[in-house]
Amino acid sequence: TNATTRFGITKVEVKKLIPKARELDEKGENEEALKLYRLIYKIYSRSSKASEKKMILIGQRIGILVALQGKHEAALNWFLRSYDVVRKINDDELPFKIYFDICLMQYKLGLFAESIDMFKECLEHVKEQHADNHEQLALVHQQLGFCYFKKGMKQESEKHLTDALEHLN
Repeated sequence: TNATTRFGITKVEVKKLIPKARELDEKGENEEALKLYRLIYKIYSRSSKASEKKMILIGQRIGILVALQGKHEAALNWFLRSYDVVRKINDDELPFKIYFDICLMQYKLGLFAESIDMFKECLEHVKEQHADNHEQLALVHQQLGFCYFKKGMKQESEKHLTDALEHLN
């Protein structure tokens, strides 16, 4: 049987909502995509059978869409919620990606000291786990450079921005 959720949607219909939300997202129809992702998240959060990884990815996507609206504090809350769950599962990359999103939102909120500390942790992670991934190294150095610049620490900023450029060459 195809049970109906509390929202009057069958489980099969819920599974069809995810590709629809992605499609809207890819078309740049952020408001509509966000509505669908939130509905999917609500339904999954009330299901004991929902995959934690799906919950994390949907929460992360909601955070990104909310950030695009300029609602950085709300986005940070979505990333923190996803990060709480991601630490419980065995995944090598998701924790870093969500942690990086948290760092970006802290930067957007003007929390530069916190961002610097967290981006330093990201840099150590990339150096330890992905030393040959020059794009990731460049990205983290770039963000550190921006944070130091905002703090008025020009030498540190220049050092990290130079390091970012070196990783791209």
